[in-house]
Amino acid sequence: MKRRKRTHLTNSQRTFMEGIKDGSYTDDLSFNDGRIQRICEALCLFDNLQNVNEVAKQMNLSRRTIYYYLKTFNTDPNFMKKKKKTRVSELQNYFGVIREEINNGKVKTYKQAQEIIENLTGIKRGRTQIRAFLNNNYFKKDANGYLRCKYTRTIKRIIDQKNEMANHIFFTEENKNEMEEYAYQIASSCNYNEFTIAKRLKEKFHLNKTDKEMVNWIEKNTSL
Repeated sequence: MKRRKRTHLTNSQRTFMEGIKDGSYTDDLSFNDGRIQRICEALCLFDNLQNVNEVAKQMNLSRRTIYYYLKTFNTDPNFMKKKKKTRVSELQNYFGVIREEINNGKVKTYKQAQEIIENLTGIKRGRTQIRAFLNNNYFKKDANGYLRCKYTRTIKRIIDQKNEMANHIFFTEENKNEMEEYAYQIASSCNYNEFTIAKRLKEKFHLNKTDKEMVNWIEKNTSL
């Protein structure tokens, strides 16, 4: 059996990661990313224990997730300084709920859309920015003059890519592992109801997703 390579941190690396884990670098928003902080916490624990099982137990995560964290560091010790950047609107994180609300309502003007979006997200944007966001996400006026976002296969693929960029933490491999494990943990208490599990996942991981989007994720990523 191949032995796992021991991971040792230098004093400066450990001090740096302890600071990130504890939230000491408040001026650098990239270090306040929950994923980055969890990896740093796992690395500091593993540096002491050299035992994946113990680290997983203390952090209440799966062994697979801890192995992924170690691989992240071993592949690039400066991983925390290279947070993925996106070039999409902050509103893209809320695309699912915005689409659901506008498609279910009778919105004819960008002023109405602006008010709805601000109420839904708490994000205030000018009318020009709202128009650009809606146009970029294929909202068009129907025959009655109401704004609608209708999917074709091509449009859905493009928007899925935008959503993945904007909400990349949701799609990272280790977070998917955590979500999958949590879904299995709560399944029986939810009577294996996908919509109940979806709501619990949204609350646990603070996801700006519709129930339908979460159910689709559950069907795709678990065997529930």
